Amino acid sequence: MKSEDPTAMPRRDDRTSMRPAYPAGVAKSTRITLTKSQAESPSGKSLIDLILAYCHDGEITIDEVENLHLFLRKDESGFAAVAFLRAITREIVSDGAVDALEAYRLKKAFERVVPKEVRGIVSTHLEQIGVPPSDSWDEPPAWTRHEATAKQIDYIAALGGSVGTGLTKGEAATLIDELLQKRPPTPRQMMVLRFFDRLDLAGSTKEVISEWMDEYYATDEKRELAWARFKRETSHDLFGQDPSIVPVGAYKMYLKVPRGEKRAGSHRRVGCLPVIALGVLFAGVTRMLWHAS
Repeated sequence: MKSEDPTAMPRRDDRTSMRPAYPAGVAKSTRITLTKSQAESPSGKSLIDLILAYCHDGEITIDEVENLHLFLRKDESGFAAVAFLRAITREIVSDGAVDALEAYRLKKAFERVVPKEVRGIVSTHLEQIGVPPSDSWDEPPAWTRHEATAKQIDYIAALGGSVGTGLTKGEAATLIDELLQKRPPTPRQMMVLRFFDRLDLAGSTKEVISEWMDEYYATDEKRELAWARFKRETSHDLFGQDPSIVPVGAYKMYLKVPRGEKRAGSHRRVGCLPVIALGVLFAGVTRMLWHAS
């Protein structure tokens, strides 16, 4: 059975099924559904809570999509699910309204992202959002031909792009998406690359590195634990710091607890036993002498 596509336009010859489709910067082999560890992380919990809150009344409003998009833009977890949803919400907020097709795509995206334990709740709450009428697929929405908004233009400038005369909302949305896919790595991502000695990826985009981090952590959870241990033991406040604060290849020292630390702890525990035994013996002798007197 063919899986449903949360992002693609339904085909005229098969309007109820869709092929898997991923936004630019997310490889087709990438797992979109939140893993158990991702779902239990602060970012994962917040995302699931938002989705459930917005699904509760059975409809999806533009205010809810804008709030979700703001959350997704600020998120730095690197989860593929975030990039997947952000590509959809970005298009919706561009025209300031949620049409029937966009609501359906977002519903299917929610079902794709959340763990299976939550998927049924999302489907039940949004069961009234079905495949939209076919006339909504005939041509691009009218808003795409409207003049670009000041917010879009400012955002393009903030991303380092330039705006020509006569730019439409649709063209602006496409340009924003292209610029977002070309963003350089964040300082936090550069720290991770240094930590795991993967500076060969330093020339990649933010989205590509986010994808790599997601797959790298998913294949061995010890790697993410090593990074967390490094931050905890060095007491570094990495926010806003220069990436060079992280030594290249430091992960080798943090993948597991050094054996010396374990042995030292065990020696200390064993060393306490003779002292305790002497204390007990001394107390017993003292009591015997006291009774004898």
